[in-house]
Amino acid sequence: MCRFEYFRVVEVQKRGALHLHVLVWSSDPLSRDQVQRIALAAGFGCQVGLTLLSPQQHARYAAKYATKATDQRGDVPWAVDVVNTRTGEVSRGSAPARYRTWSSSRQWGLTVRDVRAANRAAMENTRLTRAAGAASTDQLAPSAAAFGSALSAGEASRGDVPAAVESAWG
Repeated sequence: MCRFEYFRVVEVQKRGALHLHVLVWSSDPLSRDQVQRIALAAGFGCQVGLTLLSPQQHARYAAKYATKATDQRGDVPWAVDVVNTRTGEVSRGSAPARYRTWSSSRQWGLTVRDVRAANRAAMENTRLTRAAGAASTDQLAPSAAAFGSALSAGEASRGDVPAAVESAWG
């Protein structure tokens, strides 16, 4: 087991999907397979990009996403009244400091706890919907056991990936 540290950012895409960026520093080299297993075990999904970064590239990447949230302050509905668009300074003191543009989209709420709860609810709803769909087609579709498994021992199929991973990031 190697020691590692990480920095993560959740980005909301224009279509409303959550997109996760994780920068990992490890004292030992990590292979793509190791990163994939860790990501799947943690529920982050199966689409993992792995790029080696120098310390300078790592710092630039972290700074880019750390400042991205502050760049959104001009997009808020009350920006004309609160933020001077020419200087970028706050022009009055009554701005709701916790407000972010993503907080009002899709009714996720203002805190990370609210976002996580909404994500869990969406994943559970997707799981139940898929389970109901599978139950209604069980009588029509032959089981894999009837034809024998085409997978070797330990090989994963798309069906082996938890529904939460597929629905959240797939």
